[in-house]
Amino acid sequence: MQEYNKTDQQIHLICQLIAKVNRSLVPQKEDDCHTNLYFDALGNRIYGRWFSINSVKFILFFDLMQQAISLENQDYQITESVDIKDKTIATIENEISQLLKSHGAESSTLMAPLHFEIPKYSFANDVIKGFSDEEIKKWTHYRALANQACYDLLGHLQLESEVRIWPHHFDTGIYTEINDKIGIGFGLAMQDDMVDEPYLYFSVYGLNGHEVNYNNIQSLKTGYWIVDNWKGSVLKMSKINPKAIHSFLLETVNWTVMSDIKWN
Repeated sequence: MQEYNKTDQQIHLICQLIAKVNRSLVPQKEDDCHTNLYFDALGNRIYGRWFSINSVKFILFFDLMQQAISLENQDYQITESVDIKDKTIATIENEISQLLKSHGAESSTLMAPLHFEIPKYSFANDVIKGFSDEEIKKWTHYRALANQACYDLLGHLQLESEVRIWPHHFDTGIYTEINDKIGIGFGLAMQDDMVDEPYLYFSVYGLNGHEVNYNNIQSLKTGYWIVDNWKGSVLKMSKINPKAIHSFLLETVNWTVMSDIKWN
């Protein structure tokens, strides 16, 4: 688990560069979704969002297999790539900035600090050594499971939402509103102060003055509830497999969405 967490953290740090480009070149959205990312399980890539430079559409992505950040045009052709191995984040950032400027991007705020802070990783200024095949295989396995679980949940509830990675907390997840009372968030989170390993989470938000009463929650056969500062159910990564995800989602959905919830 420790090796997975280190990989997760290193990829998190690298993807801040894509988030910066999103923030600077993608049309802004009030909920900040223009900065977020998507894990492409087919290509093993982490994409940003489309943006335009001089009427040409581009998108930036981190190729996990090639271990490079690449610029792709609207014809899905890679125009430039920046290798990450044996370089510091600062060097990679400068190379991406120069690459985009060569295409005509305005550069005054291109790599300015983001409007949120991520953990101060001890390796943040170190030279990146790259990732082994096993490290990439494990990371992509769990992120692909998270993608599929998000789509399965949306299909089960017959709702629509984007499955994205939010660069701040680096969770693969969805948020959607079921009706005028309930909004739900679901996804795969990094290890944090709340749970001692990466985990799936399912949280319910009361809307328009409604608030969920967690006093009568039913124990889960798969996963468990947290009802302190944050309220919702979690399933630790060490317990994650397709069968466990299926059980975790159905149990949680049946109590929070499909039942007659008592409101505070």
